[in-house]
Amino acid sequence: MGPLTPGFPLAGMVGLLLPVLIGLALLITAVVAVARKKHTWINEAAHPGLGRLQWSAIQARVIGLVAAVAVAPLMAMVGRYGWGVFLAPSVSAVVLLAAVSVVTVSYYAAARKVGQASLEVRKLGDYVPKRGLRWLLVATVGLLLTGLTTGMLASPDPQGRSKELHFQCLTIEWTDGQAGSTARWDDGALSRFPGWYYLSAVLIGTLLLAAATWFALWLNAWRPRNGSDAMLVATDDAVRRQTGEGIIATATAGVSLTWFGVAYLAALGFGLSACSTPRGLTSWGFAAVGLGALVLAIQALATAVVPGDGAAR
Repeated sequence: MGPLTPGFPLAGMVGLLLPVLIGLALLITAVVAVARKKHTWINEAAHPGLGRLQWSAIQARVIGLVAAVAVAPLMAMVGRYGWGVFLAPSVSAVVLLAAVSVVTVSYYAAARKVGQASLEVRKLGDYVPKRGLRWLLVATVGLLLTGLTTGMLASPDPQGRSKELHFQCLTIEWTDGQAGSTARWDDGALSRFPGWYYLSAVLIGTLLLAAATWFALWLNAWRPRNGSDAMLVATDDAVRRQTGEGIIATATAGVSLTWFGVAYLAALGFGLSACSTPRGLTSWGFAAVGLGALVLAIQALATAVVPGDGAAR
């Protein structure tokens, strides 16, 4: 018999997880979207501009999501050895943020009305959902911890790029026609592992997304309106909270999808090199982390596309 190299069946199982995870993601998206069908219906007779923009906001978010999906494969081609794949989720999230923000700017004209001037004090935090911020923090910390772990586990390739996973496997060869066997340790390396080379794309994308998120939140909070109309102020505050929720959810989706990519590639790498029980368990551990990240990303996407009721949370 030839050499026995365990580990590849596990890699196949981890690889097969991807379509299963995508199926679960679609199911979760549908469930969350149905649960979020309630909207803050605007009094179109009193504020026709805001009433029309209620549906425009949903349409713009859907168009933004389609554009974000279209941008992802283009970004994946940036750089060498799949470097752009780790940049794609953040850039796609920025595209979706742009769609949300375009409608936010449109609210400016709709929320203006002839009346007396009124001095208002509005704070950015008034329109940012606390629960959404907590989930964004979870995704950010998860991405940070997973990235630091895979970065320390990665090894440099011959050109010095930290993007390989080196390992040793015990190979057993049975001698034909003789009652005996020989064993040896074979060195191996996987050329696609989320080391510092790929994590540089993660850092650039995350910083870009953070800047775009802050700008979108600032734009949402500080656009002018007629503060002397109490009914308009109440309605407009609900619209701003809807927008703030969508902005935070979009950022969470971008970070979570990046987190999923890092964890899934790490799970696949350890699955391909699962020569021992600890390596196999490590593979499944990264796969479990990736599943959690994907669930969070899909929930965030549904929240970003389907506006909530605009209540303060």
